[in-house]
Amino acid sequence: MAGLSEFSSHDEVENVVVFIADSLRHDSLPTRIADRGVTARTISASTYTATSVPSMMTGVYPARHRVWNFEGVLDEPPELLAGPNAGMDLRNVWVDIDDPAQKPPNRVLRLKHECYYETADEPFTTIIHEKGAHAPYDFFNVPWTNSPEYFEHYADRREEIPEQYETGAETAADRFLDVVEDLEDRGLFENTLVVFTSDHGELLGEAERGGVYAHGSPICPELVEVPTVFMGAGLPEGEELDGVVSGVDLAPTLMGAQGRTPSEHVDGVDLWTETPDDDRIVRADFWANAGRVRYGGSSAWDRNGGVVYHHESAPERLLFALHRKWFKGAQAPANRPRSLAPVLGLLRTYGPQEVVYGDPDVERARNHLVAKFSFGGDDTDVEAVPKDQLRALGYVE
Repeated sequence: MAGLSEFSSHDEVENVVVFIADSLRHDSLPTRIADRGVTARTISASTYTATSVPSMMTGVYPARHRVWNFEGVLDEPPELLAGPNAGMDLRNVWVDIDDPAQKPPNRVLRLKHECYYETADEPFTTIIHEKGAHAPYDFFNVPWTNSPEYFEHYADRREEIPEQYETGAETAADRFLDVVEDLEDRGLFENTLVVFTSDHGELLGEAERGGVYAHGSPICPELVEVPTVFMGAGLPEGEELDGVVSGVDLAPTLMGAQGRTPSEHVDGVDLWTETPDDDRIVRADFWANAGRVRYGGSSAWDRNGGVVYHHESAPERLLFALHRKWFKGAQAPANRPRSLAPVLGLLRTYGPQEVVYGDPDVERARNHLVAKFSFGGDDTDVEAVPKDQLRALGYVE
């Protein structure tokens, strides 16, 4: 397919609604969502919400915006979300925080208010952040509101976890389709670009990745491959978008659909007017620390696979994995290995300096990797992030 606008009955649209279903893998996209629009297999810009969402909203990779966790903030608010009728809708995740400016995604993005499409004047841009498939899985239908308690409960019943994850994905689809139906009832759907996507994927106990239930690390296909489905705006149903798509394409695409000109400095492609090249290479980066040990990695992906380059030494990466995945992380009770296979998987995933997945053009991919990250985006004028809720939701230890 060419740019999305070629297949739309509109040159531009008034409104944008994006539904970010947290932690949803591409291979877990419910069919009834794909059937409603144009689907693109997308490489997320990072494998962690605090880093990925800023990339989605700004169109630049993490190494440029330098927000690696919920302690960081952008240098300035995203151009995409400028104005009174543009912003995040955080009602269904950050429920215990009254001040919109202190809800972690808004804090990271330097936004002071929320924007609900139901009450906003046109043209509006609303980014709905939902629990999606994030742990505790099937959040809205299980008694667990706390990730550590959830994984403690299922430590000896971990075979049930993937099924609950899939149920959570279907629940996210239900909630998204409720939004679509409401837009249709209001007569807004055809003049609104509606997007269903995710900020990163999820590991579901795959032995070859260390047998863990988690995201963040290690950078691998299950964590970077997410769905993006475009619908409304006169777009066809049941189609697929060719080319390699990145999470950094979201902001320029939304702006392009509204007839706005994205900054020339963005890393992403305006998919409304352009088609990504078949040989395009995109990035996904992640950095985190666990006490005194760190894990950092830069990865580059084409349509056939990806190359991951690890920054820290092998002993430090392995110590990070043991600390974060098996001993202290929210998922640790369910992550601890029962056999040799996940131990070997963890060693193969975290141990090498370079890991290749699939059959990418390795030499070209290496040219896109970032050898060292910089850090910034800290502001003492912004209140400290509320870690108790982040910890309960599984976003931090």
